Amino acid sequence: MVNLEKQGKYYVADINSDHSTIRVVDPGVKKGNCFSFPLHSFLYDDISSTPFRIKWEEVIYTTVLMKCEGPISDGRYIPITPCNVTSSSSSPQPYNYFYALIGGYYLQVNDQKYSCIIINSSLMTQFSKPGKVLSMSDLQEALLLGFNLSFLWFRCESECHVKGLSCNVNYRKIQ
Repeated sequence: MVNLEKQGKYYVADINSDHSTIRVVDPGVKKGNCFSFPLHSFLYDDISSTPFRIKWEEVIYTTVLMKCEGPISDGRYIPITPCNVTSSSSSPQPYNYFYALIGGYYLQVNDQKYSCIIINSSLMTQFSKPGKVLSMSDLQEALLLGFNLSFLWFRCESECHVKGLSCNVNYRKIQ
């Protein structure tokens, strides 16, 4: 586990010393027939509060998970069936429809035309499936892969500091 301070603790799924990266996965995401929500929200801008960075050449997607008042028939919204959602009455409750919306670094949902409440937002690295309609299981698989964080900046700072040098991180080599 790695503690990303404000963003919480994440499982370390892989360490790549050659590229100075770790791949992290939210511990709330589980594989199954229903959708398990990540425990932590994490946006691209949140990375600056950690000793890690995201390499610019990495493809990063932002996932926004939301609950909505009614069904949405917009192909950009992926319907999800959450685990452990209980209702206190037998009558339909507002915000009983759950969806995910996926976009780039800065996914904007401020022009949202549906009545939805954002539950969580997460990052993920791999999610490109050209020409395929995306499903809840595709999203779960992508979230289970997590996302890569570079520790090259931290490594560069510490190595250069010992030598009395300034550090210029270009993510290809330490200068």
